[in-house]
Parts: sequence; C-alpha cells; structure tokens
Amino acid sequence: MRITNGAALVITGSTVNRSISGGIISEAADNRVVWQVGNNTATLRVPFVTITGQYIPTVFKLRSGATNDGNFTFATYAGADWQNSAYLPPTVTNVDRNGADNSNKLVDRFWRVQPQGYTQFPDITNLELSYAPEEATGAGNSISPASLIAQRWNSNLLNWDDYFPNSTSLPGNNLVKVANLDDGNVFPWWTLVDGSAPLPISLVYFKAASRSADVLTSWQTAMETNTKLFEIERGNDGVSFSKIGQLPAAGNSTTARSYSYTDGSPLAGISYYRLKWVDLDGSQHYSTLVSVNRNATEQFFVYPNPVKDACYVQVPQALVSQHPLLQVYDAGGKMVLSQTVSAPTTRLAMSAMASGNYRVRITTGKDVQTLNIIKQ
Repeated sequence: MRITNGAALVITGSTVNRSISGGIISEAADNRVVWQVGNNTATLRVPFVTITGQYIPTVFKLRSGATNDGNFTFATYAGADWQNSAYLPPTVTNVDRNGADNSNKLVDRFWRVQPQGYTQFPDITNLELSYAPEEATGAGNSISPASLIAQRWNSNLLNWDDYFPNSTSLPGNNLVKVANLDDGNVFPWWTLVDGSAPLPISLVYFKAASRSADVLTSWQTAMETNTKLFEIERGNDGVSFSKIGQLPAAGNSTTARSYSYTDGSPLAGISYYRLKWVDLDGSQHYSTLVSVNRNATEQFFVYPNPVKDACYVQVPQALVSQHPLLQVYDAGGKMVLSQTVSAPTTRLAMSAMASGNYRVRITTGKDVQTLNIIKQ
C-alpha cells in the first residue's frame, strides 16, 4: 500500500498483519500512518517498506500509564542521495556539526514518531528504527553501521543535542533500538547518525543555583566527542558576558558526565550564566542562558534539585499575599501542574511524573520567573 499526496492511513486495531512481501510505503514527511494506539502496551509494528520493497519496519511499545485518548503518527522517507541536508523534515533547520554539513555521517532517511491528542503522553520502550543497507553504506556516506545511534530533533529548542537516548545498533538487522524514551523527550523527527560524529555534543542540562554566599553552576553531558574544555561565563544583562572560570572536558566519552563550578563572588540582583565549550579543533559552542536573582526580597528557590519524589519551591514572604501562580511545564512545553501559592514553601509532588527536564513558572502580577527542575 502506498500513501501519497499527504494522505493518512488510519489504523484502529492492535495488529497489522503483513504478507511475505507486503508493506506500507510512506516516503514523504506528510504521507502518514495514524495509529489509534491509546494505552495499548503491546509491541506494535508499522510495516514500512521502501520504494523498492525492502522491509524497514518501525517498532514501538508504550509503557503503562498513558491515557486512552491519543494516537501516534508515523512516517519515514529517504532522499535522492547521501546529502540529508537537502531534504530536511518540517521544523528541522540543519544536520550540522561544528557548523559544517554532517550528512555523510547520517543514514539517508528520516523517521516521524509523534504522539498526538493524549491527556498524558506515554513513555516509549523498545523503539526500533530500520533502514535499507545502502542508506548507510552507499556512495557519499562515511558510516560504521555498528556505531549508529538515534537522535531526535527538539522542535522547541531547534537543535539535535539536548538529549541522547541510549541506543543499540544491530547492523545485521539494519536497525537501531532505543530502549527507553520518557514522555518529555518525545519529539516527531528522528535520524540515525554515526556515533563518532553526533549532532553535536549532548548537553543534558546547564543550571545555576543561588546559595547564601555563592552561585553553584552545574551541567551534565550525555556524550562528548573531541571536547577540550568548558568555560563558565557571566553577565548582568544577558547580552555581554565575561569568563569567570574554566574546567577541562572529558575529550571523548559515551557515558554521562557531571561537572560543577562555584562562582564565589556573584553579582547582586539578577545575573545571567552560560556555558561555553571548546573542541580540540577550536570550534566553540554555547548553552542556553540561565539566570539567578540575588535580591533577597525577590529570591525564589527550588530544592532538592534534581528531585526524585517531591521538591519544594520557596517564595519570599512579602510576595505570598499576592498569591503567585505556580505552573510546571514538561520539556515539550505541556503544562502538567498549576496551583496558587499560599505559603512561603510549596511542596510539588513529582513521583508520578516521568523522568526529564521541567520548568517551574512563577507569576506574580506582571513579573514572571522561571526555575528549572530535573526529575530523576
């Protein structure tokens, strides 16, 4: 069955039976399979095939806990040759590494895996993305299939590098498997890239916490390739920054690494921090900005952070009478909690929330402050 002209094939059952040579041809970003999955936790298989009939299924399984009111949209397509940058999916702006086209390290195919309509997004386990052999080893590519990893495009941050799921390449089966994917890190578009040249360093988080006498900056990387050092920069306007510290990087690492640096002479009032990392070839990269407020009358805190079961948000006593609105958003921008602050310390129960990054937004009149939380 071939889907064309932006049509959608809707599946309402729990199984798609494939004949020996049958399958579904998508081969475009908007030629879609829409599967009414709900909260079905069985292993499900979308029997995609290429134009030439090669079997390249997308396999997935939902972890229990999802609501029964959603569906998943799937699509997959390849380009005319090795240069993926010439046929990017919607919202994806590049496949660059260190400012240069990294297409020769990518399998010549993109995948769409997109939950929609859920009140509570599901976590995914055992996601498998399959490809045709020549899409990895064809002319123009420089890929070791055994080193392939999965990456997804964050359509909110507009980059590939905020999250690296644990991937297992099975070159004999021409697929890469992602064992676990929490709901906060499910975004539509995926690619497979040689792990020797990922897109690019994976910075899991960068944060700054104001303490009584200093500011603690901390960050974690999921993977590093040819990184030389980290520099911590600070400014008072979010535009101009100066270096306040430096730490050596791992160089090359495929496991999570954590770092921290203490600013022993922080600025009064609101200040901004960012992380700069430098590769061995001199290439430079920057994190997003984080801010702290050292004005004691307006200081907000969240602790502990990272959090396992519950954390506490501290609001200045002077602001409690204004009943600030406290809202929590997941990494996809979905609001998962909203409540009015009625005491200086507010407890946030997070045991039922999926692991990942969250933002706490506190609104007092026209003033809005944001705190970052990591749920373990």
